[in-house]
Amino acid sequence: MKDTVKEQFRVLLVELIDVQNDEREAEILEVLDEISPDPEYLDYVFQSTEFYQGDDLDIDGIIKKVFSYRPISL
Repeated sequence: MKDTVKEQFRVLLVELIDVQNDEREAEILEVLDEISPDPEYLDYVFQSTEFYQGDDLDIDGIIKKVFSYRPISL
């Protein structure tokens, strides 16, 4: 099950990076928000250089970080 979610996350993330339609972008973000355990996943793509090597984005690195996220219990 988890691998299926990771694959869905990968497909949607790749589509999000090149999406041209605002409606589709909103749909993608809605699904990603639901399946991502890490609420900061968009920062890794658009606000950080951690996963970029030149112009190449390390999708696998992002997925690994997102799905290794564990919320803090208070």
